Amino acid sequence: MLETPLTHLTGQMHMVRKKIADTTGEIAAMIIEDPSGEWPEMLPFLFQSGRSANIPLRESAMLIIARLTFAASEVCTSEGISLLNLWRRTVN
Repeated sequence: MLETPLTHLTGQMHMVRKKIADTTGEIAAMIIEDPSGEWPEMLPFLFQSGRSANIPLRESAMLIIARLTFAASEVCTSEGISLLNLWRRTVN
């Protein structure tokens, strides 16, 4: 496939979006793991974004959630049913 400037830019944007999602997930995990840390808006926002019609937003939300499952498993365990339902809706 011939790479045009647009396809190159699109590929770069995807990589940047993934890196931002990874970084956000790591920061969120650090905040959640801190006993005094709170980010009450995070999970509701991720659940809403994970159901978005906007594909890049939905993908970013799922990447952040995936990062959280590794770094902050206690939070993900307490939200297990909600996460499972979100994954099911996203992959269908």
